Amino acid sequence: MTDGRNPAPRPAAGVIPRVLEEHLEALQFLWAQRRQAVEDSEWQLQDLQTCDRRIAAHLDGLRLAGAAAVPLFESRLAADDPDAVFVAAHLLLGLADPAAGIAVVSALRKAEEGQREGIVAALRVGPIDGVLPQLMELFAEGPAFASACAAEALAAHGRLDLRSDRMAALLRDEDPQVRQTVWRCHQLQAS
Repeated sequence: MTDGRNPAPRPAAGVIPRVLEEHLEALQFLWAQRRQAVEDSEWQLQDLQTCDRRIAAHLDGLRLAGAAAVPLFESRLAADDPDAVFVAAHLLLGLADPAAGIAVVSALRKAEEGQREGIVAALRVGPIDGVLPQLMELFAEGPAFASACAAEALAAHGRLDLRSDRMAALLRDEDPQVRQTVWRCHQLQAS
C-alpha cells in the first residue's frame, strides 16, 4: 500500500517486496486496532495481549529485512494515514542505522498533520537516544509546530526542560495547535 504520490522503492535482493508490504499493511491495521482497543471497554486483557503478539510477529518479520527495507519504510513517512506513518517511523527508529532515525526527525520537520501525528506517536514510544541531538536541535531552532512536536517527543522520555525560554516562546505562539502541544508536554512530563 502506497500513498500514490511516492511509489514504494524495491528492497535489495533476497527480500520479497510483496511480503514486506503485507507485513506493513497487517502491522498498520493491528496498530490502529490496538490504539482503539485501549479506549474500548469491550476489549479484555487477553484480547490486547493477542493483538500485541501479532504486532510483535509482524515487527519481527519486517526487522528481518534490515537495511534492505529502509527505503520502503522511509517512503511510508510521506503517507497520509497516521497509522502507516507511525509504523514506518517506529521501525526506522528501532533500526541500528543512525541515518534511518535521522530520516524520521527530518520528516517531522516538514510533515503535514496526519504525518506529524504518526511520527510524534512513534517518537513518544520508540527509542530516541539515536536521534536525541537532532530532536534537541529541532526543538531549539525548528519552525514552531515542528519544535512543539519535538518537545512532545522529548517530554514523553523525560528529556525536556519545561522552564526553557523556547517552551515559554512556544506557549505564546499565535497558533493554538502549537500551544496545545506544549501544554501536552507539561502533562507528559508530569506523569
